This record gives sequence, C-alpha cells and structure tokens, in this order.
Amino acid sequence: MDIKESSQMSLFGTKSFDLTPPIVEVKKRLRAISKVESVNLQEIIDLEKSGKNRVGITRWLQAVSDKKITIYQDLESFTPNGYDPGEVTSAMQKEIRRGHAITACWWARELFRSPLFRGFGYCWKRLRIVTVEDIGYPGVVIAVGRLFNKFEEDHRIENLFEAVTIAANAKKKTRFFDEVNVYTYFIHDGRIKRDHPVLAEGVSDSPQARLTELEKVIRLGKWFPSVWWAQKVMMSEGVKIKDDCWRMMREIADSIDGKYSELVKILNEQACDNANAEKGLGVWDSVRCALMSAFYLCMFFNGQKYDFDETSDFDEEKISKSFEEFERSKPIIPDYALDAHTIAGKKKGRGNMFWYLVSNKINNKVDLVEDKLMRVLLKAQLEGDKINLTVEEFERSLKSA
Repeated sequence: MDIKESSQMSLFGTKSFDLTPPIVEVKKRLRAISKVESVNLQEIIDLEKSGKNRVGITRWLQAVSDKKITIYQDLESFTPNGYDPGEVTSAMQKEIRRGHAITACWWARELFRSPLFRGFGYCWKRLRIVTVEDIGYPGVVIAVGRLFNKFEEDHRIENLFEAVTIAANAKKKTRFFDEVNVYTYFIHDGRIKRDHPVLAEGVSDSPQARLTELEKVIRLGKWFPSVWWAQKVMMSEGVKIKDDCWRMMREIADSIDGKYSELVKILNEQACDNANAEKGLGVWDSVRCALMSAFYLCMFFNGQKYDFDETSDFDEEKISKSFEEFERSKPIIPDYALDAHTIAGKKKGRGNMFWYLVSNKINNKVDLVEDKLMRVLLKAQLEGDKINLTVEEFERSLKSA
C-alpha cells in the first residue's frame, strides 16, 4: 500500500505527510548499525524500497533482538517528537488497556509517523493485535477491522484515531485469549499439570484428526476443548491445515449469520497478516485469532449471546485540541509502559512480576469464563522471576494493584 502526500490540511498534522518508504531517512539511521552489526545495509534498503514487506526493517530489528541495546544506542530519535518507537508501542497499548483514549491516540500518531518502523503498517498491526489480546470482544474487533479496511481505501489517519478510541473506551475488556493461549501451551509442554482433551481411542494423532475434533467440539459448545484443538491445529506443521481450519470456521460462521461471518473473516485476515509479517510472536498472534474465532463459534452453540455492536464516541475536535497541547508539552512515556518488553524496562530489571501487577492493568476487565485453574498460568509465568508466591497470594496482589 502506497500512501501519497495529502493535499488537505488535517487537524492531526498530516499535511505534507508522505508515507512512501523513507529510504533516505532509513539509510541515514541504519548506517551506524551497519558498522556495528556488519549487516548488509543495501539489502535492507532494497527490501523496503520494493514495498513487498511493510515491516521489513521491523522484522530485521527483531531478528537481532539480543543486540537491540547496541542498536538503539546507535540510532537517534525515531519518531517525529524523538521517542523510542518500542516505548511508544508499549505506551499505546498500556493506555488502551487503562482506557486513556486521548493519550493512546497521541502515541498511535507517533508510531504511525515513525519512519524507521514504517509506522502506518506497524501501528495498525499492533492495534489489531490489542483488540484480540486485551479487548477480546467481537464488537471491538469488528469495528476496528472495518476502520482498518476503510483506512486502506481513503488513507485518512482519523480512521486510526477512531479505532484507538473505540478500543480504549470499550465497556468490556478481557485478556482471556492471551491467557488461555499460554495456558494450553503450558499444559502441552508439561509446565502445568491438568487433564486435557484427547482424541478418541483408536484415532491416530494427525493434523486432520485434530481439525475434525475441533469442528465436533465447536458444534457441541465445549469451550475448553475448542480452544485446545484450535491451538493444536494452528501449531501443526504446514500451511494447508491452517487454511482448512479457517475455511471450516468461516463455513460455520456463514451458517449462523452475517455478524459471525464478519467476525471470523476479520480474524482470519488479521491472522494471515500477523503470520506473514514476522516469525515467532507473529505466530502466537495468529493463534490467538483462531482461538477467539473457535471460542465465539463454540459459545453460540452453547447458547451464549454476545454483543456484536460497539458504539463510537470519537471526538475529533477534542483530540485536536489535546494534540495542540501535547505538541507544546511533549508528554513523557508513562512509567507503567516501561516493562520488560522495552529496553528501558529491562535496564530497570523489570520482569514478569512488574508486567502482571502494573503494566497488565486493564479497566472494565471481565472474565469470559470461570476457570480458576487458569490462574496457575500466572504463577508458572512468575517462576521465571524466582518469586515464591502461591496462586492465592498472587490473586490478592492482582486485586490490590
């Protein structure tokens, strides 16, 4: 997607806002890295110039994540106002979690305008991940998906701000799909001991057998077997079985009604974007999309109804006035955004405990299902910090955070 220079003055400072690949800027900022890391600078520039990968530089930075501190020290300011884009990404997500819509929009604009990160693609990618990871309700996923599609047609940054506002102001939020994704994986690798779904006796374990079982348990309305087999299928080798899985879920959604069809279609497209953008975490983001689709389809057959509509209270004038003030005062990255996912957080020695008790805080949080065993996940995660807490003690800490 090429975004040309806008001929209209926008309230959000997008006049002369050329978002075509910033080759000169990229070349200038990566030259120091090429000396330190011995990378092929021209190869990176050609990748961006080709337009084949929106986040080519982002992918490259992640590929050398163990050297990020050196890289960040060698680069100058990343965003128009001099912020570290990694911290801006974290700040946008944390403000959405806490319901701070105006400041979330400010950080979204900074990320959107970041030349190094090719922000217009990466910012939308992060926002769409947030809708599954931190919001988890169909109405928000659909509303943000529609605005993303609209943005790809008209290229107006206001679509992004409205999407951020909807996510931040969501009346209900849940981290269920992120938690259950890690939870089921920990059962699979033995870190959590719990009985789990198995194939019928005599049925050999194969990707196709897992897919057949997934369709069966979805139609039976069993939520845990549904997310279990959805993860098993999506973690299977090969692209075809994943395509078959999404085809099956879209056919089920189409047989229900248009809202379910739109939800699964948006999640399917988002999963493909994530899987194609990067390895590693991109795969997990795609799996969460599949888990969310399987869960809501399953709950339909279980008789559970969810609100698929999300109202927007986006106020363009209010955001414009706030941005004028922010341009003068230059907000600082909030301390709760400086967790272990940022260089600054790592330097402060912050790990899982800080993330769970501080950075993970969400307003309007609800539990989609009651499964106290899933809380074992939190303790298992904390063991990496060598913190000796019982599950009960940890839950009390969460409530008081």
